[in-house]
Amino acid sequence: MINRVVMFDRSLRTVNLGSCAPFPISEIMPLLQERLPGKTLSAELQDSDEKLIRGLKNQMYQIIILHEDPDDKTLYCQRYMEEKLYITVSEDHPLAKKKSISFDDLKGLRILMTAGIGFWMDITLGHLAASDLLIQSSMDALMELIDASNLPFFNSDRMLKTGYEIPGRISIPITDPDAHATYWIACSSSEQKAYRPLFNALRGNLIRGK
Repeated sequence: MINRVVMFDRSLRTVNLGSCAPFPISEIMPLLQERLPGKTLSAELQDSDEKLIRGLKNQMYQIIILHEDPDDKTLYCQRYMEEKLYITVSEDHPLAKKKSISFDDLKGLRILMTAGIGFWMDITLGHLAASDLLIQSSMDALMELIDASNLPFFNSDRMLKTGYEIPGRISIPITDPDAHATYWIACSSSEQKAYRPLFNALRGNLIRGK
């Protein structure tokens, strides 16, 4: 009983966000701060929707971001945003003149990436050999190698819009269907009213194309 009371009291003061990918976290945290004043906020990355939904139901998270619309009536879910995977190469790379590519075009290349990309890791490993992916433990380590080499690295349309471009590099969209993600934001149906200001703000951003 005491543990339940402690968890309930903590849930009144804390909002834990769980996300399947890193970019939505950076986008939504400022909105959480604005729409939920006085709350202590935290965010965590997971590699699957299943873990996120389980965490929400176990009250580990209050809000989750998924890459599939869950068929679960105990959740309130709203379409959030989209993201498309790109590959960034040097201007003299053989792929640089292409307008678009597929994962098949990337096979056999050595590609830089960071470990903290959530479900995108499973997507890339589903198409490319693990031995071809030069996975770095942090963004700082990744950026050091990007600056020191001409190796390709994964990017996205969302990252590019925020200025994540490197001089002398070309970013090319990947056309495979699973290189495109639609994100959904969800909370427990019983908590929908508490987070209505946040969901309304996100709906407004979606309408405005943000």
